[in-house]
Amino acid sequence: MKLKQKVLAGGIMLATALTPMIDAQAEGKRFNDVPQGHWSFNAITDLANKNIIAGYGNGMFGFGDNITRGQVARMIYAYLKPADEPNIKNPFTDVKGHMFEKEILSLTKVGIMSGYGDGKFGPDNILTREQLAAVLTKAFNLKATATTTFKDVEKNYWATNAISALQENKIAAGSGNNMFEPKMVVTREQYAQFLYNAINMKEKPTTEPDKPENDKNDGTTTNPVDLLPPTLKKIEIEKQTYKAGETVQISIEAEDDVSGVRYAYVAIKGATGEEKEVAATYNEKSNKWIADIPLSSYANPGEYMVKTVILYDNANHAKVYWGGQDFNIHFNVENDTVADQFPPTLKKIEIEKQTYKAGETVQVSIEAEDDVSGVRYAYVAIKGATGEEKEVAATYNEKSNKWIADIPLSSYANPGEYMVKTVILYDNANHAKVYWGEQDFNVFFNVIKS
Repeated sequence: MKLKQKVLAGGIMLATALTPMIDAQAEGKRFNDVPQGHWSFNAITDLANKNIIAGYGNGMFGFGDNITRGQVARMIYAYLKPADEPNIKNPFTDVKGHMFEKEILSLTKVGIMSGYGDGKFGPDNILTREQLAAVLTKAFNLKATATTTFKDVEKNYWATNAISALQENKIAAGSGNNMFEPKMVVTREQYAQFLYNAINMKEKPTTEPDKPENDKNDGTTTNPVDLLPPTLKKIEIEKQTYKAGETVQISIEAEDDVSGVRYAYVAIKGATGEEKEVAATYNEKSNKWIADIPLSSYANPGEYMVKTVILYDNANHAKVYWGGQDFNIHFNVENDTVADQFPPTLKKIEIEKQTYKAGETVQVSIEAEDDVSGVRYAYVAIKGATGEEKEVAATYNEKSNKWIADIPLSSYANPGEYMVKTVILYDNANHAKVYWGEQDFNVFFNVIKS
């Protein structure tokens, strides 16, 4: 099978679990469950507009859901656009009839993905960060010229080269404190950001590299090496008192004498523990990073604080500066209307039926309320007979006044007793609460072979 050739980039783009939102495409496809201020918003919107990701088909992206191997195959296939070949031999026992059968077989044939060695591919299994690193390295032909600097990746580990390639090409910057967390499960929004960064790295036009300073005739340079993260020099707040619904403006002065500051993130913490984080924007005129943080019109009154400032440089270093430790910025919020002090309440949870066949869709309905700001999102997770889990975003049904979660079972789902593990509710005031199965409710069902 022939894959379309893509232009290898000479330039690279920083990727991380926290990337700034760059002028996301306001027009085009939008998902109801992807917050506009989230760090993955631009990546998800861009990939959706390019038909690389499609969501669940009900206006929902599946924000917070774990990415599956089949979904990874589908999105890479949608970008590479390989020439379809009929009658590809299927070496797997668990792929026939799967919604991503074509994509899986295409990518495994060219070696981008592979099975488990026991005749199974595991299309509905989740991926870890190290496994995804291996897939992206093959899909985008990434190379590593040095071993990763992440402290939690062993030098002789099977995924070291792939993780090194992601770090060197600035597709992944780790999870902070120079850690990669290779065993961490990847969510759909995290994968979208990884894929978005890999595509941008691949498609950026190759340019003639700048000539290094102090270039010697022997081919070496005396360019300085950036070994340290950026330094926070000063942080200020626009005013000391805000009203609910207003925008808090925080300005930051930061420096990195070698590679320069690339990103800045600011998080505030509210009077009752609610938090909000945004990416700051660099202002060339003032030489400052400006963070505009909108307060909910239901924001609780009281004293707030700037909790953290996270700075990244162009050499992939990051540092977290903590309020109360590295700086002290406090401000007050007033609310003349009605403040929302509490998260949504789960009133009732029901399941459509007690027995499902493998391959069917489990439907869970939820009644929830938030008398002040209203319920904004609902997520439902189920746990299988052998420990497998799946979480989806529920959709609000105005007619029934319920949140409906449709959770598809794999046609290869293990038979046995399943349970609804968690229900997570968010309100419009940025509160969230997790309700636990066997603690806050008891909903069980059986799965049998189809």
